[in-house]
Amino acid sequence: MNAAISRERNRIAGLEKRQAEIDRLIAGAPLVATQLAELSRDSEMLKAKVTQLVSKKAEAEITADLEQKSGPSSFRVLESAQPPATPASPNRQQALLLSLLGALALGIAITMSQELSDRSLRSESEVGSALGAAGAGLRAPS
Repeated sequence: MNAAISRERNRIAGLEKRQAEIDRLIAGAPLVATQLAELSRDSEMLKAKVTQLVSKKAEAEITADLEQKSGPSSFRVLESAQPPATPASPNRQQALLLSLLGALALGIAITMSQELSDRSLRSESEVGSALGAAGAGLRAPS
């Protein structure tokens, strides 16, 4: 009987070890899942790069084949390049003219705003009309 109990205790100890190992594997499952997701993503990226490279290789082969079939090309220069006589930019005359027109418009606008905002009285009639409402009851000394 003691031998049977001893065997069962050894079996229980073995099962507990196996359970601990399985628990450790279960605890590590999220890490393995993350690594698997990263590897899958990397695999997809590599597949896309390989597809792109295969496409570029096919294009290069087609281009090389066309160049061989077309043979050597000869070019003839019809007219040599000349530098421009005037610079393309800045157009100094146009900039000067625009700045002159802008300054003139700004000067006229400032002058008109000062003239319209001026409240000074310049003649006797302006004084009379200004004092007409306020001084209706006042008379000039005789």
